Amino acid sequence: ELFHDVQPFVQSALDGYNISIFAYGQSRSGKTHTLEGSSHDRGLYLRCFEELFDLSNSDTTSTSHFNFYFTACELYNDQVRDLLSESRSTALKVRMGVQESFVELVQEKVENPLEFSGALKTALQNQSVHSTKAIVSHLIITIHIHYRNYVTGEHLYSKLSLVDLPASECLLEEDANRDNVTDCLHVSKSLSALGDALASLSAKKEPVLSGNSRLVQILADSLGSSSKILLVVHVSPSASNLSRTLSTLSFSARARNAELSLGNRDTIKKWRDVANDSRKELHEKEKEVSDLKQEVLGLKLSLSEANDQCTLLFNEVQKAWRVSSTLQTDLKSENLMLADKHKIEKEQNNQLRDQISRLLEVEQEQKIKMHERDLTIQSLQAKLKSIESQLNDALNSSDARSTIGSESASVISTPKMMESTAESSSVTKRLEEELAKRDALIEKLHEENEKLFDRLTEKSGLASSPQAPSPSSNQATNAQGRDIGR
Repeated sequence: ELFHDVQPFVQSALDGYNISIFAYGQSRSGKTHTLEGSSHDRGLYLRCFEELFDLSNSDTTSTSHFNFYFTACELYNDQVRDLLSESRSTALKVRMGVQESFVELVQEKVENPLEFSGALKTALQNQSVHSTKAIVSHLIITIHIHYRNYVTGEHLYSKLSLVDLPASECLLEEDANRDNVTDCLHVSKSLSALGDALASLSAKKEPVLSGNSRLVQILADSLGSSSKILLVVHVSPSASNLSRTLSTLSFSARARNAELSLGNRDTIKKWRDVANDSRKELHEKEKEVSDLKQEVLGLKLSLSEANDQCTLLFNEVQKAWRVSSTLQTDLKSENLMLADKHKIEKEQNNQLRDQISRLLEVEQEQKIKMHERDLTIQSLQAKLKSIESQLNDALNSSDARSTIGSESASVISTPKMMESTAESSSVTKRLEEELAKRDALIEKLHEENEKLFDRLTEKSGLASSPQAPSPSSNQATNAQGRDIGR
């Protein structure tokens, strides 16, 4: 039920106001319980942050974002002690207070209620070590709110401070004794300065924040006319605490008169209307952005499919290029081999042509020699014919002679016939020897020509190779002629 009244202040903190919530009252009246709660009933610390977290999630868009940071400090005799510095010494720090007298506190980023609960537990454990000073010490828990709009570049900063004030009986002079007079004096000065700051708000003027109170200096930006302040007053129902209850109610009566100026209220209403219109426009823009995102998503899917197809085609082209490169390499190597082979065969053909030319020259020389021998044979044949005619004439003349003189004539002609016969035999023998030599030479030339023709036939597949005519036909014709002549 109490948080139901606190809830609007949490919404104002998210809207950009600096909010201060004070728990004020005498000792053992329930201030700490109101803020911390118990295991089965959460206090204002956790409930406020949970409400901030839920509201920020509903207001967060794709173009805006909220960040939350947590700080905790204890104020005792105007001395500030950071409750997170011992466990998080390397964390970022934030300045709090007026420029002339500020303090630097370790801030821890909290992104969900669980992290906030852990940070709060750490701070309370560090504060509970000094529990004997709890009555005369201030505990300040602050939630820093950062809002950023990525489209407009807008950046807003606000904070929600929850303060557990010291016991209000320190304001009563009769409660001060020698043991805690110093502590009570510091608390009395701090609470009086807070009361003066609230009283200045009731007079519709800016509070005086440059006094000697550290509490007012630290909360300077949360006590101005553009801030919102909530004072939760705790009283005891016991009659023995009547004087303390009256003192507490007197302080709360002063604080209750504090209010914002009318000008500020009008300004706030104006800007609130502007904010509502901007939210409506932002909602429409977000809807358009959502539609565009869907369209972009579809285009991305199409582009992804096209990229996949391009990748497949590129892979196929690469494969074809590799195959083409391999074929070109093979063709180049084969062309080089064919060129080398052609060069070798060309050299061999040139050598064969040279051999054929030499053989033709040899054959021509042999033909000349054979022609000379044919002439020799013809001359010998002519001589042989003349000898044969002489023999026939001698035989015919011997028949005409007489029987008587036949013997003497035979004896006389016999030596001549013997001489002619011997000469004819020698000529015939020489002729036969020449013919035998010529036949052997012809046979040798015929064998060489056959071998050469076979080698040329093997090379006949090349287009550039000239086909050599077989000399065997000419040789055979010549041989037949010679045989007939023989």
